[in-house]
Amino acid sequence: MTAHSPTTMPGRAAAPRWRVTWAVRENQRRRRAFDSATAVWHRRNDHLVRLRIEAAGFHGYAHPRDSLPMDLGRDEVVYRVLPTAELAEAGARHIAGLPAPELTVTAPGAHPPRRGLPTGLRVVDEGMAVVTNHRVVFSGGASCREWTYADLVGRPTTPTSR
Repeated sequence: MTAHSPTTMPGRAAAPRWRVTWAVRENQRRRRAFDSATAVWHRRNDHLVRLRIEAAGFHGYAHPRDSLPMDLGRDEVVYRVLPTAELAEAGARHIAGLPAPELTVTAPGAHPPRRGLPTGLRVVDEGMAVVTNHRVVFSGGASCREWTYADLVGRPTTPTSR
């Protein structure tokens, strides 16, 4: 019995040239896709780091208190005033097809493109929204609503039945 090298073994042919060429091209394509996805991830990470740094140093706006649709507490700081806001209402508690929450940052004065509301949501009022360190207040033509952060993240104030 004689020993054979792997290239001269009977029944083992070298890979066809087209297969090697395809593998090299496929590897290059996958590497470009990976590098592209990595670059997108790094850009988003850098953007979020910048936003976090800006938010840590942000101490609120010095808006005149008399131009707001509400009375501010002594220690209340205005973070954002949205002169045109829409109050949307859901027709049911759970609506299929709502968009996932996402980070959207627009330049001051720029308006994002308006998209239609998903089925089950409707605009009930338009007006001004004010975001402070204690609450969010919406003042529209038909109503004035307020949501305090303690009510939004705290325990329910009504007892639950067991």
